[in-house]
Amino acid sequence: MERRRFLEGALALGGIAAASSAGFVVPAGAAPALGPRNDFADLARRLTGRLLLPGGARYRSDRLLFNAAYDYVRPAAIAQVADVDDVRTVIDFAVDNDIELVGRCGGHSFAGLSTGPGLVLDVSSIKSVTPDLGANTTTVGAGARLIDVAAALRRTERAIPSGSCPSVGISGLTLGGGIGNLTRRYGLTSDSLRALELVTADGQVLRASEHEHADLFWACRGGGGGNFGIVTEFEFELRPVDFAFNRFELTWPWEQRARAFAAWQEWSVEAPAGTTGTFTFTTGGPRVRTPAVTVEGLFMGDADDSAAFVADLERRVGTRPVDHQSVVTDYFHGEKDEFCDDLPLAECRPAYQSPQGKLPRLALSVKSDFVTTAWADDAVAVISEWIERRQRDSLMTRAPSSMNLGKVFLQTMGGAAGDVPADATAFPHRSAEFSVQFQSRWSVDAPVDVREANIEWLRGFYAAMTPWRSGSAYVNYTDVDLVDWPRAYYGPNVDRLLAVKRAYDPRNVFHSRQSIPVTA
Repeated sequence: MERRRFLEGALALGGIAAASSAGFVVPAGAAPALGPRNDFADLARRLTGRLLLPGGARYRSDRLLFNAAYDYVRPAAIAQVADVDDVRTVIDFAVDNDIELVGRCGGHSFAGLSTGPGLVLDVSSIKSVTPDLGANTTTVGAGARLIDVAAALRRTERAIPSGSCPSVGISGLTLGGGIGNLTRRYGLTSDSLRALELVTADGQVLRASEHEHADLFWACRGGGGGNFGIVTEFEFELRPVDFAFNRFELTWPWEQRARAFAAWQEWSVEAPAGTTGTFTFTTGGPRVRTPAVTVEGLFMGDADDSAAFVADLERRVGTRPVDHQSVVTDYFHGEKDEFCDDLPLAECRPAYQSPQGKLPRLALSVKSDFVTTAWADDAVAVISEWIERRQRDSLMTRAPSSMNLGKVFLQTMGGAAGDVPADATAFPHRSAEFSVQFQSRWSVDAPVDVREANIEWLRGFYAAMTPWRSGSAYVNYTDVDLVDWPRAYYGPNVDRLLAVKRAYDPRNVFHSRQSIPVTA
């Protein structure tokens, strides 16, 4: 293969000095952290992929993450690698030159952990999806996004259990566990993982499975991304999805929130494994008098059975919803249309990363928990207080409402995910009935006071829910405010994860604000 040499921006304008003195002002700690022998020109010549530096047009767009809260971060360089050899080259360069190295796949880290002031290793170009129907498996490049995986497998009527946001990268989702619409039926994304290929800090290319580097394989199923090396390829077992997907959405008046929530919790826990759903308390726009409560879900199977299933929820609530929408579809559209309804596949991508993409970026802050015991009415009272407070606040409740909202939503777990022992993989939250996300969202171009108000509101809301929180958290909903985040994310599995970290990355080359440390 002819090696393509592409160096953008600063070198073309007169050498590496331009990369370290580009005309921008960033907060302390966000400026490029350059090593003693930073010859990016040499790195660019050695890559089959491309190297982006400050000053180039591609750099300006490709440095951005899905979460606009981290737009101030300017990496010293972004290496968009083309293959495993490129990955090894970038890791060697970062180690030799003592440069901070950050791995990136989909760029969806809520806490901005897929960017930094050093060298970003972006695997998004390694994105092939190759099913082997005879073996009932598929290999997936570490840079693939969920929508691309679903599309590639569409005609096989098989799938990988995955998340619900189409632009999320397969790597981050899998390495953190992977909760989504098929969780109750087939388990987490990582529960379908059969093997992976990973490049270590010393340049080794390892295959990890239950039979090879089993400790590393265990850790990579829920131990989070950016801890042990750079994954380049996954092998998954395929799951059948050759049945109807009945998507439904129901909305009740705000005054019915406690009754609807109590009924939903009971109904969800008792539901068959071929179902999934979320319950959301959310603010509306500035012209809306009250917040809203919404139930969304999927029933996998016969449409008549789905109708009876949803009618049972209405019966338990005791009042009919003010809005009830439903559609029968297949797995692919059930996944795509949750965020990309009426959009063709080519447009179901982030607008900032694709010329055809229509998905907007967001600016947001999130926190999480896992619920093992149903939340009672006193918890709903606190939720109501904080959601209503947000609804009344004109600084945060702005137009457009889709970009300026506060919410908390619970997503069903249990089923197949709960059938796996807590220590069988690094993901420990097997006894949870629901995962929880607390979210505060503001417009990408909102002024600083709006951003700060959103963050403080979320912190206050989360603190007020302390009596009902389990103290756990989902590593894929990264939260930089957490103090004892290793225990929150990994529970009793943290000590074993420390041992794996020491074995495979003893120099702590792969680190971030919330990476697994080398020492306890």
